[in-house]
Amino acid sequence: MFHAPSGWDVERVLGQGSCFEVALVACGETRAVAKRVRPALANDAVGRTTIEREAWALSSFAGAAIPLLVDYGEDAAGTFVIETIAKGAPLSETRIEAALRPRVARALVGVARTLHGEAGAEDAPEGFVIADVAPSNVFVAEDGGVSLIDFSASGTENGAPFSPIGRGTLPFVAPELCRAETAPSRATDRYALAVLVAQLLLDDPLTRARGDAAQLLGIGEHGHDASIVLDSSLPAAVRETLAAFLSFDPTKRPTTLALLAKVLDDWALTS
Repeated sequence: MFHAPSGWDVERVLGQGSCFEVALVACGETRAVAKRVRPALANDAVGRTTIEREAWALSSFAGAAIPLLVDYGEDAAGTFVIETIAKGAPLSETRIEAALRPRVARALVGVARTLHGEAGAEDAPEGFVIADVAPSNVFVAEDGGVSLIDFSASGTENGAPFSPIGRGTLPFVAPELCRAETAPSRATDRYALAVLVAQLLLDDPLTRARGDAAQLLGIGEHGHDASIVLDSSLPAAVRETLAAFLSFDPTKRPTTLALLAKVLDDWALTS
């Protein structure tokens, strides 16, 4: 049973993720999303940091397409976060029409660029890392607008240590993270984003492995199958750029999202 923070009433329990239990709550005519750490993690140091990361991330950006922090506190039931409701539905549960996919991809890259401090965010935390770029964390509105939710794994490069559960959601994970050779970074964010954008545009996964263990091993050893992108009917510039971001060698990947944003913008102008 979800315990609503004082002054709020539970309208509907939305379920549990890997870190949080989530409910739709109301205070008068104001509706919001409330999150608490799952009971199994509530007395665990790692579990407590996840909700701290969520509150920190939501309070760190002005104007970004992420929920706004409404309240953050602690009561008899533990620590809670209350945040605004993201528009739309999770990408993981939404069938995007082919004609709308490029627009959604552009919007998704735009949000990531804002969070990475490449464009649009005033006073963004330096070196911010999303650390979990996955379809379940991407909300898509009817007009193709995109927002990101769930920053329980987020952090900063060269900042506080990342959560031990902050590898990300398979198969949207860079090979070097699968091999546990590195901490999450903007570079691994960019790789995961390229996988997600490619899968969105092609409506086809970039790995045939099924199950976490098989994906962890396969991606760690071989990366994702960029030939699926290169052999597709996407515009040449989009194919080549996505393939570059999917390079197995991290040193050969683009170091910002600017090029991916440009080719998606150019595609929109010519389509």
